[in-house]
Amino acid sequence: MTGLSIKVFLTDSNPNGLRYAEIGLSTVRGFVIPRNSLDKFGNREEKNKTGLYVLVGEDPDIPGRQKIYIGETDNIFKRLSEHNKSEQMDFWESTLVFITKDENLNKAHVKYLESVFIDIAKNSRRATLHNGSNPEPIKLSELEGADMTNMRDQILVLLPILGVSAFEVAHKTKNN
Repeated sequence: MTGLSIKVFLTDSNPNGLRYAEIGLSTVRGFVIPRNSLDKFGNREEKNKTGLYVLVGEDPDIPGRQKIYIGETDNIFKRLSEHNKSEQMDFWESTLVFITKDENLNKAHVKYLESVFIDIAKNSRRATLHNGSNPEPIKLSELEGADMTNMRDQILVLLPILGVSAFEVAHKTKNN
């Protein structure tokens, strides 16, 4: 196995502000958008892209545990703005958004990824999942399926670097 080069860019030089990460020459870009920086993201060209997102906050019922909501959209800023106004989604403090730097990610791709990441989150049992349902994965062509498997793997590398461990598989101990 070879190593990976991961670049993290602090858009306003603040490590707790709006930032994004990329793996080497990959086209996948993962943003961390603190809720109070949503307007800053609204000024970026990526705001209208298709993407997968994860709303992240602390579970009010279980201190120290993350609560997450996984979604997909054709317009990131519009959808996050809707969540920002929703009392049902009041728990989130930041969101992670995954897009591609090109225009090759489409609605079917992000619906597929949404389903896959809901399954991963359920199986990992590391966070409280706020999603009410788990959509069936969209059928993709063999080529697109391979691309989305590659994107899934890259997102799984970026998630813990961006501060979310909800998708890591819990290791069993003798007491589990």
